[in-house]
Amino acid sequence: REMTVRDAEPLGLLMIGDHWYLAAWCRLRKGYRMFRIDRIREYADAGVKFSEYNGHTLEAFYESIEEHDRELVPVIIRVSNEILRYLDGQKYFYGWSSEKAVDGGMEMSFYSYSLDHFARWLLGWGDAVEVLEPESLKARARGLAEKTFRHYDKNG
Repeated sequence: REMTVRDAEPLGLLMIGDHWYLAAWCRLRKGYRMFRIDRIREYADAGVKFSEYNGHTLEAFYESIEEHDRELVPVIIRVSNEILRYLDGQKYFYGWSSEKAVDGGMEMSFYSYSLDHFARWLLGWGDAVEVLEPESLKARARGLAEKTFRHYDKNG
């Protein structure tokens, strides 16, 4: 593999499969790119503050990906205040992109590579989490919850 030097504006860290990626605006290619973290040999702070960036966002990054190449699915959940502190360290493993305070909790946005994986994570939080989007994630979580209930209700 040929080594290149890139000047990139970091947007977020994403875990896809078994690898971490840096989603960024690449100034060399003048476009959004993903860089596998384990392939970055070295990095340096360019001394640019976030307020000086050109409005590039993780949402715009996602929208720039060709539809047939999209592996990431946008997810929005509402989390109750009672469990927020527990999600703080975990949310990054599930493609967290942003959050905003809402009445009684936090609305969180993610980009997920696997709705099945995401649904299984959410089920551990029970009724303290509500899936707002997409509908397919709601259906997957409901199906897993019903399957789990039947599993534990066999002898009940």
